[in-house]
Amino acid sequence: MYTFYEVFLYLNYLLLFINTVLGFGKYSYFVKNEKFYIFYMLFLFFIEMTVWFLSTGLGFKNTLFMYPIYIAGDFFLLTSLFCSKLKLNKIFVATSALLALVFLIVIFGFKINFNQDIAKVISNILIIGLAGTFLIAQIRNGEKMERFFFADVGIFFYYSVSVFNFVIQQQVQNLSQDDYALIGIFNTFFAAVLYSLILYTFLKLKK
Repeated sequence: MYTFYEVFLYLNYLLLFINTVLGFGKYSYFVKNEKFYIFYMLFLFFIEMTVWFLSTGLGFKNTLFMYPIYIAGDFFLLTSLFCSKLKLNKIFVATSALLALVFLIVIFGFKINFNQDIAKVISNILIIGLAGTFLIAQIRNGEKMERFFFADVGIFFYYSVSVFNFVIQQQVQNLSQDDYALIGIFNTFFAAVLYSLILYTFLKLKK
């Protein structure tokens, strides 16, 4: 079971690397709000490679200190992306940045301990809400779908699956090791689908 998890994990590393390189290679093909996708891929690649290097290269036993950075950056980039796409007032982007900053200050500055998974779920729900609103607007308008439509669908489903996985883990207290491995495979599989949809979109981009 763990072997399948590792396969998807390393596949995701590869997809993030390709997307980051391809995104910056086609930087001029992106309009202003689309550049958030490049920074999103770069950020995730940075987080994954940092955790991998610390744990594998330097032998760190605990890399959980990277988790709040991931939560804050992920939240800021995706909420900013969809606020921009929905043409919301810039105050919403500023609020997103402020919330991410306050979260990091609470964790690293005041060192307040709490279940960070709750913060991740709240972050995911807000991302799902913004992504869903944008997708509904796209479908309802009946206009030609914008070129990142499938990538946005992937974001919506991936973050929905992440919330679903969290709910399962909270409701079922006595999960076996195989059950946790299955949830991990499920999550990394949908991450691979998301990164593949973004790669597909990047490859199709034209000026």
